[in-house]
Amino acid sequence: MTSASDRLGHLEQAIYSKVLEVIRLLRESNQRIVLAESCTGGLVSAAFTSVPGVSDVFCGSMVVYRNDTKSKWLGLDEHMLAEPKIGPVSPQASEELARKVLLLTPEANLALSITGHLGPNAPAALNRKVFFAGVHREPKSEPQSPNNQGLGLLGREPGKQPLIHSQECNLERSRFFNANLSDNRRFLQSLALWETLCFGEATLNLYP
Repeated sequence: MTSASDRLGHLEQAIYSKVLEVIRLLRESNQRIVLAESCTGGLVSAAFTSVPGVSDVFCGSMVVYRNDTKSKWLGLDEHMLAEPKIGPVSPQASEELARKVLLLTPEANLALSITGHLGPNAPAALNRKVFFAGVHREPKSEPQSPNNQGLGLLGREPGKQPLIHSQECNLERSRFFNANLSDNRRFLQSLALWETLCFGEATLNLYP
């Protein structure tokens, strides 16, 4: 019988392999990435910086865990964050996080963001749900498919507006999800990290 530590170990091995793949894609496409993280608390950044020499493609990460830091550090609208129908765990918030951190990082071509509810005491409709966004400053070509990996084109005027992708993910549907670990914070954050890297890989693969 596989123990909880074994399951976490398998997931962490998969995470390391995935971050290597994302780094490879960044290098091959001559791009640099910057992150804005909420529910992962810097874990995505830690995954990148565990790889020696990653500074050629990795710019850094802004960890904005509370609404106040989202607003004061990255300039997200306080009213949007306080609006019950939107709030900090939403597609709108994830898109703004990615937009803002890219604006603050001129050397980056791509920004990824994640925000979510990992519990406990999360609203039922948002429990174990995360939202990603990717903002690309200067896309080299049109994406191969607007439906690739569930990513949606949200609108862009060529040459003037960045290309934005967003995705919602229920962690209970992740390939690594295990109900016996559903209240394990480390496991849920690792799942969110895994899904963020998968989203990043899909975003990079939109550009041949």
